[in-house]
Amino acid sequence: MIAGAILLLLGGALMHWMAATGSGREHGATVAYALTALIVTAAVGSVHFTEGPTRGGLGGFPSRLYQLPISTCCLVAVPLVCGALTVVGTYLSCVLMLLQPLGRRPPLLWPSLYLVAGVSFLQSMVWSLAFRPRLRLLCLGIGVALLASVWMFFLPDIYVGTLSDWGFVGDPERFMTGMQVGLAFAGPAAFGFCWNRVRAQRHRRSPWSGRLGPLDRKRPGRLIGAGKQPFASAARALLWHEFRRTGWVLPGAVAVLLLMTAIPTALGGDGRGQVTAGVMVAMFMAPLVLAKIVGCGLAKPDFWSDNLRMSSFQAALPLTAGSWVRSKWVSALWSSVIAWSLTLVVAVGWLVWFGDFASLDDWRIELGVYYAWRDQVLLMVLAPCAGILLSWRFLVSELHTGLSGVTWLRRLADGTTAVVLTAFFAFVLRGGDSDPGGLGVHSLPPLMERLPLWMAVALVLKMIAAVVAWDRVRATGMFGMASILAYWVWWLIGVGVLAATGFLLFQNLVWVRSLVCLAALLVFPLVRSAFAILALSHNRSHR
Repeated sequence: MIAGAILLLLGGALMHWMAATGSGREHGATVAYALTALIVTAAVGSVHFTEGPTRGGLGGFPSRLYQLPISTCCLVAVPLVCGALTVVGTYLSCVLMLLQPLGRRPPLLWPSLYLVAGVSFLQSMVWSLAFRPRLRLLCLGIGVALLASVWMFFLPDIYVGTLSDWGFVGDPERFMTGMQVGLAFAGPAAFGFCWNRVRAQRHRRSPWSGRLGPLDRKRPGRLIGAGKQPFASAARALLWHEFRRTGWVLPGAVAVLLLMTAIPTALGGDGRGQVTAGVMVAMFMAPLVLAKIVGCGLAKPDFWSDNLRMSSFQAALPLTAGSWVRSKWVSALWSSVIAWSLTLVVAVGWLVWFGDFASLDDWRIELGVYYAWRDQVLLMVLAPCAGILLSWRFLVSELHTGLSGVTWLRRLADGTTAVVLTAFFAFVLRGGDSDPGGLGVHSLPPLMERLPLWMAVALVLKMIAAVVAWDRVRATGMFGMASILAYWVWWLIGVGVLAATGFLLFQNLVWVRSLVCLAALLVFPLVRSAFAILALSHNRSHR
């Protein structure tokens, strides 16, 4: 909140100066709206009133307050009212200090009601589902997606134009009034729900409080999964545990981002031109970008904790470090497959219902010019496989840093990821280089002409390091010889798919083909996978 207040003061001073000088008013309005969105979003994220568990993660209502001699109604009402006043005051301050000096007069009533409803419902999900963390994250993801898209119904172009195209024949003003009345009742409804759930938790009447209910006391077998088949091995149990805790994170994040992309563009009602192409690119980039972000948490021994050391319970289990790492590999692979399957389904559905096939004619014509029909079919098969492998690579590429237990190494990896993503988004905002076919060797700087040589040297060093590292893993007995050979086969398959995809994709650039093949050999993890096993073994013995 302090950073937001400082940013608001600096932005207000800048907007007043621009209004006084009359220079750059249009660009100033864009900056003002961007600052408003940033400050209000930060305010919404900072008003959560929770008490996290000792091992990290998002907690519920602070249980220490249950001992206070006040009613549950006051316990729930005070943080909700303070949070609502904070976000509404933040929005009104942004309008007064950032937008009005430039002559902008945004609405005040419905955005304030919208923010109050959003904060109340998000807080109610956090408190009420405290003992169902996975369900809570799912509900929070859906809530954030709706919060980021439903505001479009309040725009005049939507409730006058788009809704009419969908068959709405009512009065637009009455529709707007009904939406505002619904928002006005949303806050009290969220308060009532929170009051009920927090009171149940306070008096230990909730089925989520950890106590046995009467039915469970009579049938305790329900709690231990009576009738279910036991796991075939400890490694299977570990894989199930790993996927249950972290395997759904990437698909869930991808689903939320797809909703945030598909719903506003569908409500906009205009998927022509570059809109369809932009939506398709955004949807297919979502699993890759989010895999890079999720991989920062997956690299830690416990995804939901900031502690890089293994717990005593984990370290005492009769499982090798290779089994732990392998469970993360397999869980990440299934996570990537599910995320890409979801992306393909949503992208195709959006394209059929809301997209414009005419805007994709340029891509179709270019495919027909440069690729035979056999190559097109093969490319359609290899491209999703390459996407799955790249997402898997981003998920597991930093395991050796997080499993080592070294804090500065983990922070260095996180900083590198932040720099890479920032550079990527800056490149995207600039428009990138939309004509890769126009590049030639003569356009590269002199130093770049030696890039193939440098990559070949790096590949030789990588293979030497891989042989040494995997031999060390074999010698310590943390991974059997059959498992090592299986991973090397997996590495060859991954490299082959990535190289084949790039080989087909750059048919008109022969010099790029060699670079793509070398890049496939370099980017697919081999050395760092062995280092991850060695790092976890060291972390386990020095917990």
